[in-house]
Amino acid sequence: MDAKDLDALRTKEYWDNRYDTEPLGHEFDWFKNYDDLAPWLNDSLHQDDKILMLGCGNSVMNPKVKIIGIIDTLF
Repeated sequence: MDAKDLDALRTKEYWDNRYDTEPLGHEFDWFKNYDDLAPWLNDSLHQDDKILMLGCGNSVMNPKVKIIGIIDTLF
């Protein structure tokens, strides 16, 4: 991405367009997906932990974290 493209990432219009034009059900994790992080998450998180999911967008991290028993998430 060039500087202009990177600058667009901070605009509401960019994200509205991105989510409006992606196929329904499209999933995307910017950094790592749940399967990449599962070994660390399973060792580090406990069922009574509270998790704040920042900028979850169309990531499926939140539902997958709930599968391992972390119910108290806020996003």
